[in-house]
Amino acid sequence: MGLEWSLTFSDRNGKIVYDLDHVGDERRRGSTWYGTWSTKVAKAHAEWKKSSDAVFIP
Repeated sequence: MGLEWSLTFSDRNGKIVYDLDHVGDERRRGSTWYGTWSTKVAKAHAEWKKSSDAVFIP
């Protein structure tokens, strides 16, 4: 059985959409609402992976 997930986004009007192309241009390109937090998560994960004997089984 595979793991299924999807990203959800919200336009300025609060409507939930599942495709970034359906978010208004101003919202997609005019602000930093999407953020850069994932860079920190990816770095922390890489460091954890190097230092851990844990095995991740999806």
